[in-house]
Amino acid sequence: MMKIILILIGIIFIFRGCDSASDFDVYYWKNVSAGKPEDDSYIGTVKTLVECERLAMQQAGKLHEEWNPRSYICVKMVGGHAISKHRWGE
Repeated sequence: MMKIILILIGIIFIFRGCDSASDFDVYYWKNVSAGKPEDDSYIGTVKTLVECERLAMQQAGKLHEEWNPRSYICVKMVGGHAISKHRWGE
């Protein structure tokens, strides 16, 4: 019985660790309408999709670009691996 309890505690610890270890890497594609892949660059890491969009909007401002919601992508990272890609509101 003690073995089962320890296994369950271990499983809970692993899954909770994954949640707290997940972040979003933010990539911004300057002048997205030009379609040049080399203009896509990593701009930071955040905890939520809202923060991801905010960071991308700040980047657009720094580059004096009109905001385009297609200019960024949030890549969910868990344990150093890309799990999924998102945009806020999609």
